[in-house]
Amino acid sequence: MVLSREEIIKEQLGRAVKDILEQLPWMAEVFRNPSYDLNKTVENEMDFFLGAVLGEILERYTQYLLNKQIKPSTEEFAWINQTLFSRANEFKDLIRKIVQV
Repeated sequence: MVLSREEIIKEQLGRAVKDILEQLPWMAEVFRNPSYDLNKTVENEMDFFLGAVLGEILERYTQYLLNKQIKPSTEEFAWINQTLFSRANEFKDLIRKIVQV
């Protein structure tokens, strides 16, 4: 079955979200390095983790698209950003559950 460009873009974004959320416990362990107090640099741990998650999702998603040789259009980038940021509260809830922020 051959997927359309739109289906590939949507499927790959879903895959990137899933992959990064599965890595969240490891990310928390790295960021909460006991030899350095994260609070010395970051005032709000939740927003820090949200930023890290969003950044990782975008990085992973970009790699998926590069592998498929797809360069999203301006409209597709707008959809990607809208999709991710509209899910910010969902991501925060998952971060709270997974890493107890």
